[in-house]
Amino acid sequence: MTEKLGRAHKPHPTHVSKQTSRYELNFIARLLLDRITQCGISLTPILNKIKIYDTQQHILETGGDDLSGEKISLLCRECQHALVNHMYGRYFDFDARMEECKFACYTLTGCANLGEAIERIEIFNHMLKGSTIDVHNTINGEQFSLIATSIAVGDDPENIFLNNIIALRSWQKLLSWLIGENIPAIRTSMSCPAPAAPYIATALLHCDVEFGQRDDVIDFPASYLRRTIIRNYADMAEFLAHFPFNYDSDDNQLGTLAEHIKNIYSTALTMHEPLPDVWKLAQNFGLSPSTFKRRLAEEGISAGAIKDEWRRDRAIQELLSSSRTIDDIAEGLGFSCGKTFRRAFFRWTQTSPTRYRAGEAGAVESSATL
Repeated sequence: MTEKLGRAHKPHPTHVSKQTSRYELNFIARLLLDRITQCGISLTPILNKIKIYDTQQHILETGGDDLSGEKISLLCRECQHALVNHMYGRYFDFDARMEECKFACYTLTGCANLGEAIERIEIFNHMLKGSTIDVHNTINGEQFSLIATSIAVGDDPENIFLNNIIALRSWQKLLSWLIGENIPAIRTSMSCPAPAAPYIATALLHCDVEFGQRDDVIDFPASYLRRTIIRNYADMAEFLAHFPFNYDSDDNQLGTLAEHIKNIYSTALTMHEPLPDVWKLAQNFGLSPSTFKRRLAEEGISAGAIKDEWRRDRAIQELLSSSRTIDDIAEGLGFSCGKTFRRAFFRWTQTSPTRYRAGEAGAVESSATL
């Protein structure tokens, strides 16, 4: 991200609201595979349908970590399909329902803003009387609530939870993608009881979640309703090819875990939130702190080093592209005070922030890399 912080801007769709990271998609695949196994559903027909020739045991052990982006997306979709059929206890035309969803989505690209798009979603929902979900919204002051009243199917609360959390996440992804900007959820309510691992909801929706409520609800800042729809028909066709399990189509551009963490820091800074600690970062990727640290070690870096590199790069960017004071930059980067920031900056560049901003950047550029 290269935008100046603290200033209004209209993000460009090529570098905002990115499709699901590979880490998150693998996490979802593991959740679905676990439920498939717990429910006694055969994985073999699923693998045969999407032409995955690894053994069932290998897929269960790896969670599809070594599959291509397209294959892991298809695996998630077919696992969800099988799980929904299992929950209904009868044949459920999953593909037909997805076509209904796609038909409705194609009309959204003609809307002026997100508020109009959501109104159109409600109209189509009303038309599709046979739908298993009722979607509507309310506005209360500065807060907008997307309410999805699901029909609970089956008696397995873990299945209901996973199905509903994927549905909520899908709405969140779709709305964010339409405006080319990740919409920060304020909080989420779920109608199902708390699952065995409630952190899963926080990891996928990135906000606090309350269980045992009347409806499934995601609360957003109402200001996003005025955001312009930036997608066209061709964009939507590409997006829907793998919805709701979209992935970065270029596996070489998926990025490392370290790069994703830096993006999380940038988001926190833009939203004026504290930088997340190791526990919160691990939770974001659905990992335990120990597994999270091990994954970083495999990349040859630590959480502390990533934070230090990110702070250095952002500090230099801020000094060269903004008029913010040194103390404001220090506070935004999570330093306890300006003095601590100045010591760190000298360690990075062998000069002070003031001198760097005044024109010494070229002289110290070679020393600015750790």
